Amino acid sequence: MHRHLTDRRATRPAVRALPFALAGLLLLAGCGVEVTDGAAPGPSSTVPAAGTATSGPTEPAAPRASTATPDPATPDPATPDQATPDPATSDDPTGRGEAPAVTDPDLAAERDDILSKVTTTVACDGTRVLDTDGAYVRVEGPCDLLTVQMDAGVVVADDVTELRVLGTGVTVFTDTLTTLSVSGDINCVYWAGTTPDVTDVGTSNVVARW
Repeated sequence: MHRHLTDRRATRPAVRALPFALAGLLLLAGCGVEVTDGAAPGPSSTVPAAGTATSGPTEPAAPRASTATPDPATPDPATPDQATPDPATSDDPTGRGEAPAVTDPDLAAERDDILSKVTTTVACDGTRVLDTDGAYVRVEGPCDLLTVQMDAGVVVADDVTELRVLGTGVTVFTDTLTTLSVSGDINCVYWAGTTPDVTDVGTSNVVARW
């Protein structure tokens, strides 16, 4: 009886070592194992299999840049279309820096009214000086130099190369005009055709195409 009890005690260490031997075999085989040796339940520890990467936060994939090539034939909607000016409404339809050959109806009517009130008609033989205050004068023929030094007068001339206005309160109509100089005040000078070279050193003068 005493011998039999001794043998059972001798086998207990071997039995207790058996679970640890099995755990070692499972680790070598690449599997996780939970070892419990009669202790109170607690958090289990899992051993990752050999050769297995540890799981962690995944980095978001970087966005891929677009490689699409825009179609050159397709207009950019953000770019407004550049409108082509209408030659019929352009300030310079000839493209040569010339004013349009279109008269102002109101100024044309005023010129016709002045012609109906002309009191003196003179011919221009190259140069002409007008110095009669308050006169309505018609100058016929081309003038190289026309000088108006009267006050409160009205003049209607043909083509003039150079016009000098020295008086005050004068109204002058010409056809073509190349050079204009105004030194008086409150004068109105109108021409037809292209814009002349204008020098105005007076005050409150009006110079324009009719």
